Amino acid sequence: MNTKNSLRLVVVLAILVVLLAACSADLKKQIIGQWEMTGQNTDTVMTFSFKEDGSLTIWVGDVPLNGTYEWLDEDTIQMTLNRGDTDQEIVGNIQIEGDRLSISNENGEVDLLTRVK
Repeated sequence: MNTKNSLRLVVVLAILVVLLAACSADLKKQIIGQWEMTGQNTDTVMTFSFKEDGSLTIWVGDVPLNGTYEWLDEDTIQMTLNRGDTDQEIVGNIQIEGDRLSISNENGEVDLLTRVK
């Protein structure tokens, strides 16, 4: 490989790194706020509140579940909910398109949420 081709490859890789970093940072900003999900087998509404400091509250009807979330990679989060003496961990891949958020887990199940305005 000559110097000219090597330089092109370095430039292309640098652009890809910048674009991937911008996409992941954008997703991390987009998730901040409140998202609502209606239960599939129930009329219970769940509201997810993601805060910039990594804290999370999920309201199941009128009952709050507090916890935290952290990004495992550019589109995967781990939510840890405090449930009395134990913590419940949920890992999911995140996709956001406009006001729609989808969280898919390792079992292939997808939860769809809508941004609360």
